[in-house]
Amino acid sequence: MKNKKLLFILCCLISLISLISFPLFAGSRVVEEKKPLKSVFIKKLQHQEMFNQFIYPTQIASSLNVEVVSQISGIVMELQKDIGSKTRSGERLLFIQQNDPIYQYKPMAVEAPISGVVNAVFVKNGQLVNKGEKLLTLVNLNKISLKIEIPVGDLKFIQEKMEGIIEIDDKKEGKEEGIKVKIVGIGPIIDPVSGTSTAELKIVDEKKFRKELPLLGAIVMVSFKSNIHKAFLVSEENIGYRGKSTFIMSLDKGNKVKRLEVTLGERVGGQVEIVSGVKSGEILIVKSSDNLIDGEEVKIEKDLDNENDKNDKNNKNKDAKK
Repeated sequence: MKNKKLLFILCCLISLISLISFPLFAGSRVVEEKKPLKSVFIKKLQHQEMFNQFIYPTQIASSLNVEVVSQISGIVMELQKDIGSKTRSGERLLFIQQNDPIYQYKPMAVEAPISGVVNAVFVKNGQLVNKGEKLLTLVNLNKISLKIEIPVGDLKFIQEKMEGIIEIDDKKEGKEEGIKVKIVGIGPIIDPVSGTSTAELKIVDEKKFRKELPLLGAIVMVSFKSNIHKAFLVSEENIGYRGKSTFIMSLDKGNKVKRLEVTLGERVGGQVEIVSGVKSGEILIVKSSDNLIDGEEVKIEKDLDNENDKNDKNNKNKDAKK
């Protein structure tokens, strides 16, 4: 009997507690917080020009550089040419007073063998010179020689008739880039010391060359492009690795992340060629606010293609104002 009473009291207490607690939870709902979407920067994958670039130094030199030497022993007279003086072929440069009585001390005229400019003077008036001694050096500024040394490993890429560009360091804004040159010949013999072969270059645009190129003796850089082709290029940072597979993150319909497995090609200047696995117009995720999961929805923070278009328009407007 006592047990029945205790059981009855316990049931009453449970019912009472239920009645009291029900109003507290009746109107409440558990609201699950929605996480903010991760933000991404995107751009369209388009074919770009890809190539191997080879750069070599060359010196601007004259191919016609003549040393004028004395044919007799005697004393220099009537020297009137200084460094930088222009000369004509056959023009008298100086006289040498013969000191042999057989020739009655008759002065001998020394004439310029070529038209050009005096590059160096080694004597002065009244100086005694011996037969075969150097008097002056003449250079023809219209006859330019350009040569480069090509390493053995580059010879499979560099060929005769290939065009390159002489890079001018002091180019002004808006000026056309560089001077075009062409390889007219490559030596068949490899220098065993340097491991290079000599190639001779020819200026394509002589007029532009005369106007913009530095003075004789200046060292300039010549660049050549080889293996030129169209390719999809992405930054090394946009390549993901999982085991032996490589992938990029792209954006699918509905702003959903899509992982694309790709095959990589050559690497050039911090960029990688994608040989297969993508098509033109594919939306590449360049940057994200957090690690991405295949299939998750994201928010586009910036479209880099639109950003580049704006910059191009602004640059054009600036140029138009100038």
